[in-house]
Amino acid sequence: HWPRLALLTAKRHSDSAFKEDQLMTQAGMSDSVKAQRARIIQWMRVLLEPGQLVEVRGLQPVRSRIFAMFSGAEFESLADYCLRITNDCKGVYFTPNPLSTTRCRGSQNTALDQDVEKRNWLLIDVDPKRPDHMNATTTEREASESVARSIYETLLARGFQGVVLGCSGNGHHVMVPINLPNNEESRGWHKRFLQTLGERFNTPQATVDEKT
Repeated sequence: HWPRLALLTAKRHSDSAFKEDQLMTQAGMSDSVKAQRARIIQWMRVLLEPGQLVEVRGLQPVRSRIFAMFSGAEFESLADYCLRITNDCKGVYFTPNPLSTTRCRGSQNTALDQDVEKRNWLLIDVDPKRPDHMNATTTEREASESVARSIYETLLARGFQGVVLGCSGNGHHVMVPINLPNNEESRGWHKRFLQTLGERFNTPQATVDEKT
């Protein structure tokens, strides 16, 4: 349920081009920060339903975490929060699948798997093989991209629509639009799908994470 925010540099299989966000002209930001902010807003509009509840979570070096909840319409506030916490965190993540508003809005706790209302996205996480607690090298990231791109292109060739390919920082994600309940049957189907992809596409250098 937790793609890293680096996914927002992703590529979407679509014929329509994104329009330049007006927030790029906001005063007080460097050009690179403006571009990053606009890209976050851009991709949140693609990945989130209007009004859905989303959690943004930052993992800090001392094993603590910070988080905030936003509605699917609060794109600007969400982007500002991400940019504000990113330098203090090892990673910033978000929930692409909608959270229960009755269970999570106003909660002092981070969301759990059972707080997800339904599955709008199936996440395929491809990680390079590397030493624990080490950032991936360029070669290792390229290995994960090769596997992820093979999966992405195969899904498109099989007729899947709206598939997203993106970098997760150390590896790569493929996100597939779905419409399934968040229940044991869906979780079992997701697990079997990941296992099948792993059997077909895993390499000695990069593998599909079957625990996603």
